[in-house]
Amino acid sequence: MTTRASNVIAYAKQLDVSRLDPTLPKRPLDQWMRDSGAPADATHWDFVSNCDLKGAETNTRPCVQFTILHGTAGIRGLIEVGTMGDGVTGEPRLLNLRLMRDWPTNTKAPNPQRSYQSCHDSSKN
Repeated sequence: MTTRASNVIAYAKQLDVSRLDPTLPKRPLDQWMRDSGAPADATHWDFVSNCDLKGAETNTRPCVQFTILHGTAGIRGLIEVGTMGDGVTGEPRLLNLRLMRDWPTNTKAPNPQRSYQSCHDSSKN
């Protein structure tokens, strides 16, 4: 993993969840996840450059994908952490959140290089 990817993941873990949803308490994302019952050893974090958006400028919209696995079920989310320039700026956005069932138990985490729809787009299906 590159230093840049590690820095973006570290930034995402420390995002105040109230910036993603104002109804949530002011707390870092990774702490909020643990406090909500997600064990740290069951949570996997991946850097996704450009949020896998086709046609976007290279590395200007970094995302972090998180996956929480519990047995054969889990939750996977994609967060746009902001825009890159001289550091991460702008407001973060939760782009996708999916419940997964029948996840293979021999798989640690999904492939982070997949395309995702925004939550707003997927709600129209």
